[in-house]
Amino acid sequence: MSFASKHNHEPKFNIDTKDWPYVNLSDLKMDHIYKLDGFYINHKSQFDPAPVFMTDKMLVNMPSHLTKECQLILENEVEIAEIKDGKVGFELRSYKDKKGKDRLTISWVDI
Repeated sequence: MSFASKHNHEPKFNIDTKDWPYVNLSDLKMDHIYKLDGFYINHKSQFDPAPVFMTDKMLVNMPSHLTKECQLILENEVEIAEIKDGKVGFELRSYKDKKGKDRLTISWVDI
């Protein structure tokens, strides 16, 4: 990978999301597989940087614990191609955090 291609930050997914609403994980259905159309890392949040997934004509705010994994995906052209080819999805799963509070995250799904 050349220096320029590594450091010039062009969008990896050319999807027009202009009229898509932002939703939270809690707005999605359990026991449903969502096809991942693309994503980006939101660095402009008042909180830690976090991924925003593009799926079903909506933008889904993801938990910040997925940021590092999503950054690694953005560096992998094979995985980017799999997403663009419609081969990657996700579904909700719940878990208890360190304080015993119920939380939502995702599990990756091969489509």
